[in-house]
Amino acid sequence: MPEPATDSRRSTILLSVLAAAAAIRLSRLGDASLWLDECGTLYARELPLSVLWVSAYNSTPPLFYTIEKLFSVFGHSELVLRLPSASFGVLTIWVMYRAAAELAGFKAGVAVALVLTLSSANIEFSQEARAYALLGFCVSVAFLGLVRLSALLERRPAELGYRELLANGGALFVLGAVAALYSHNAAVFFIAACQVFAVFLCARQGEAKWRCAGFWVAANAIVFVAWLPWLRASLEILDEGRGLTWLRPASAAQAWSTVRSVHGYRGVWTGQPFADLVLVGLACLGLYRLRDRPVVVLLVAALLSSTLGMWLASFVEPVFLFRTILWGSLFSAVLVGVGVSSIDGTKAVPVWLLIAALGLQSTRVYFALDTAQNEDWKSAAAYVASAARPGDSYLLCADYASGVFFYYAGGIAGGDTVYGWSIGTDELRQGQLAWARAYPRVRWQPKSQSPVRLPAPGDGQLWLIEGHCRVGDRSRPDRVQRAVVAAGWRAQEARQFRRVRVGRYAQ
Repeated sequence: MPEPATDSRRSTILLSVLAAAAAIRLSRLGDASLWLDECGTLYARELPLSVLWVSAYNSTPPLFYTIEKLFSVFGHSELVLRLPSASFGVLTIWVMYRAAAELAGFKAGVAVALVLTLSSANIEFSQEARAYALLGFCVSVAFLGLVRLSALLERRPAELGYRELLANGGALFVLGAVAALYSHNAAVFFIAACQVFAVFLCARQGEAKWRCAGFWVAANAIVFVAWLPWLRASLEILDEGRGLTWLRPASAAQAWSTVRSVHGYRGVWTGQPFADLVLVGLACLGLYRLRDRPVVVLLVAALLSSTLGMWLASFVEPVFLFRTILWGSLFSAVLVGVGVSSIDGTKAVPVWLLIAALGLQSTRVYFALDTAQNEDWKSAAAYVASAARPGDSYLLCADYASGVFFYYAGGIAGGDTVYGWSIGTDELRQGQLAWARAYPRVRWQPKSQSPVRLPAPGDGQLWLIEGHCRVGDRSRPDRVQRAVVAAGWRAQEARQFRRVRVGRYAQ
């Protein structure tokens, strides 16, 4: 790719890439069924701000839910719920373009934008109504601030005031870091990695190192004070065991597979290392190109290494997931983009074409496999609604899955009384459907002295809905099915949808 001669050509190229990113992320945005966690977003955004920003209502910080609350004026459809994430996904690409362009020029910025535009991992979470795309955007803003700070301080000016440091990246870092911490708790690892960079950066400032250190301490103090309210809530959640306690630590092999999926091209020559080797080679070339910027190299290395820290921390508190390490892909993309931009002349053409081809293939596979369809509650509810009749009873294998099921099945026959198997206490619960806005919720009855029992077989049917119910105990569905049979019900039919199973029982 030759270096464009005019600003107008550069703007056209950048806008074309961003338009492609937006088109990909908006494509079929409202088609997939909501899954359990997305339905949690639907309910969390209804909470008043006094609850969102004060109480430990959820393990996810309040910023994303607050933004979703602003979008709620447009309704509660799948498209509306996912639109903020799609928007932040595109904005992240623009910010990372700016960071890479300031590091290594326009071609590097466009290469990074192209890699992220066609990253199926980033596309997936730009099409999910959860906080991960917002986290990526906030982290990218903080990273841009650090790039600008390093550029300023690498010139080693004799005197730098706090005002200059704030104006040249310091304020961006503070704002991005605070917003990231209020987007997702995984941002703690990003902040920790930045400290390694700061120590090295300040140590290289000679006589100005103490001024640099003083500014960094002040900036982190602002971030910490701003985060204190949610830190208290997070500690309360951990103390009560309401974190990801169901998640088992990943083995080394599982962790490596997850890292490859985040940083590589999923669905391209599955099981073969070719695509990964292309990216690794370009990243190494990018490191070589940045050899005169050791502070930046250390920053990117520290940010990428934070994934290892998250994996090790997961043996104490489960935090290592595909989605929680996704933000690290932003920085591997920077190295790849800088590597691509370092190839000059006609030799660069096949590299650009190869990167585009790999990304397009990965994107094609993402849509062909309908990856956005995590749990197909919509089809499951449609099947139940087509065969339900008055007098039917409904049993959720996991009680907390009632929200997403009845979001789609609120008008089914006989659904006033609902039964659910409690994941927490491993016993049967009973509840009533109550309408809130345009969709119902189940109000579970408080625990009583006498155990709840399933209704005896009669003229109606019993529908057993199994989804998200193996959490913490993979044998739970079998126990629930045995309890249904023990109550006198006989299996008539079962349908399997993506990660949701529906069984119909009768007398």
